[in-house]
Amino acid sequence: MLISLIRDAVQEHDYCTLGRLQVAGHQFETVERPWVPGPPGTVCGHSGTSCIGVGTYRLDPRDTEAKGRHWILSNSALGVYRYPQDIPSGAYARSLVLIHIANWAHELLGCIAPGTARAQTNGEWGVSGSRDAMNALRVLLLNVPDLQLSIT
Repeated sequence: MLISLIRDAVQEHDYCTLGRLQVAGHQFETVERPWVPGPPGTVCGHSGTSCIGVGTYRLDPRDTEAKGRHWILSNSALGVYRYPQDIPSGAYARSLVLIHIANWAHELLGCIAPGTARAQTNGEWGVSGSRDAMNALRVLLLNVPDLQLSIT
């Protein structure tokens, strides 16, 4: 199944990137860090402070005590690996890029947070209803094989 994240260029700010996640006829708002280029010759963005680049990523479910069910992204051609130990020696790449609960870009380290609506507090854009959005995604994506995310 292919789901899509369409970043909203009009809503890009120096502190965040907003977008819309489309999944099986449902739409969620998203917040990410802004785009910060990585070292020359890389396409994955600056680790920990940037969203990842456009492209198609594999999504695998991951369960942890802290985050519950969430998803981990990977595409080695775009410099994004599941775990740090998967990164080739000497390569500049990203790992542990997740879709998980958060409301504001400053709560993220390069991950994607879904929400039910866009929100603004003290002039800062983010999303509201992130927990509700994640719960809906958990239901929509339960046992879906071959899950991919296209980011444009």
